Amino acid sequence: MSADLAGLVSRLEAVTTRLESVASKSGSGAGDGDGEVPEFLSAYDEFVAQYVDPFVAASAKVESALVKEAAAALKKVTVEQKRFLVIASKHSQPKQDELAKLFKPLTELIAEVGQIKDKNFKDRDYSNYTGAVNEGVGAFGWVAVSPAPAPYVKATGEGAQFYTNRILKERQDKDWVKSYLPIFTALFDYVKKYHTTGVSWNKNGPPATASAAAAPGAPPPPPPPPAASAAPPAPQQAQADVSALLQDLNKGAAVTSGLKKVTDDMKTHKNPKLRQSAAPYKKPVASKPTPVAKPKPAGPVRTPALALVGKKWIVEYHSGRQDLVIDEALMKHTVYVYKCDNCTLTVKGKVNSITLDNCKKTAVVFDNVVSGLEFVNCQSVQGQVTGKLPTASIEKTDGCQLYLSKESMNCQIISAKSSEMNISVPQEDGDFGEFAIVEQFRSVWNGKTFVTEPTELAE
Repeated sequence: MSADLAGLVSRLEAVTTRLESVASKSGSGAGDGDGEVPEFLSAYDEFVAQYVDPFVAASAKVESALVKEAAAALKKVTVEQKRFLVIASKHSQPKQDELAKLFKPLTELIAEVGQIKDKNFKDRDYSNYTGAVNEGVGAFGWVAVSPAPAPYVKATGEGAQFYTNRILKERQDKDWVKSYLPIFTALFDYVKKYHTTGVSWNKNGPPATASAAAAPGAPPPPPPPPAASAAPPAPQQAQADVSALLQDLNKGAAVTSGLKKVTDDMKTHKNPKLRQSAAPYKKPVASKPTPVAKPKPAGPVRTPALALVGKKWIVEYHSGRQDLVIDEALMKHTVYVYKCDNCTLTVKGKVNSITLDNCKKTAVVFDNVVSGLEFVNCQSVQGQVTGKLPTASIEKTDGCQLYLSKESMNCQIISAKSSEMNISVPQEDGDFGEFAIVEQFRSVWNGKTFVTEPTELAE
């Protein structure tokens, strides 16, 4: 009941905020558009108030400080994204290097959630909570995806269900799960409505710069150092003690008259009860030397790279980057992505082939491929084609989501030693329909050879 009331209050606050913005626009009398707030900004505020704020409130009831910290970090991501959208409403899209600087604060906040998940890895009771937040927060990287960010949001949100299903099974925390998963459904609807092909930049404004992303106002200066305190005066008690000592010394031999005398029962050599026998001698036991473990050699530090070497684009060792872009690709070029973690790569133009090798939680969005797309030794990867894709190969990969375009419906998909493979195809209503690739087969001898077909479970 309290959760419903909190949700209702959040919705009323969002409606009030929107009414106030509308009133301010009508009262200003600006007919040329100056001072007007774009509708997509007001809609984003409503999204945060109706879905993100109730989730933060639900996380506050979980008995884990790291879960509360992860929810607060997710809220900071939405605040930073709102600031980015405000910049986009006033400026036109900048060049790629400047755009990467604008993405950096948002990327760092998304990576912060991953650090919280790592700290909570050994907590069996609440590690699934932080895992779910970390898996889903990547959906807010949609601002770096073009030309179809909405499917990316949907796929990333669905990835969080792996952890929420565990929470429902092990903890039966329905309230927390019900407050978390709707965030991605609402974000998908918001992006699909207001940012169909990417962030809605203001084409009439000046190009955005990294300085525009700086928070207004400077931080307050540090407090001045404390003033040096004066030396404390000599205590009068010390002076009195010195005077008393001088008076005792002037007594001469009578100074010892006030001392307490030691009787024979207090003397060790005259009272046997006060004597202590010596402990028996024990031969020291030689301790065995502790073997010193040989230090393991530290692995080489890999430098991230995104460069064209000959005819091959090399993209390797990136982590937490949602803004990787190749915008000078040619048909003779190939793209090789190696050991990237939690990244998004956009390839503009037509290339010969694209390969993802040993990547985790990495997505690639591309226009056209002449030969094919290949996933090898990957985990939780995604691919999205907006043009033509003749062949897709999935090998030794656990978790693969592929989005096809209308021009790629004849794509041949070849899979081997892989699991959790899903292909999404466009529907008439503009949404995507998801279909799973068969993983399990049954082979039967028919007298001449083995006949292989999908099992009933796979169907």
